[in-house]
Amino acid sequence: MKRLFSDPRFFTYLGIAAVIGVAAFFVTKGNGDYTFTELLSNGFFAGGLIVLGIGGLIFCRNGGTFDTLGYGISRVGNVHWPWLRREEMRRSSETIHEYRERKAQSRTSPLPAVVAGLIFIVLAVLFLII
Repeated sequence: MKRLFSDPRFFTYLGIAAVIGVAAFFVTKGNGDYTFTELLSNGFFAGGLIVLGIGGLIFCRNGGTFDTLGYGISRVGNVHWPWLRREEMRRSSETIHEYRERKAQSRTSPLPAVVAGLIFIVLAVLFLII
């Protein structure tokens, strides 16, 4: 857990959630008569839910969900627009299995996004109760 709080991605996700939360706060503020705690609850919930969703997408990506789609798009791009790719990619005859193995080496943990999203959602629930 100590390592999580020293991860710069954790603070990036907290910042993303805060920016979305502030935007949701002001959008909600202009749309009706809400108490201050309701506005805070809406802002924290919107930011937390979006960052939690990003964590879910990272989890799915780590499982290889989008590998076939990415491989297919890169191959179509190589055929139709070969001048857009780097030289080593133009010459490569990488199979889908090699592509998946290469992508598996650069996977990152979804934990920073999930924890940051859950922190914001817990704060939203606390402001809803208050």
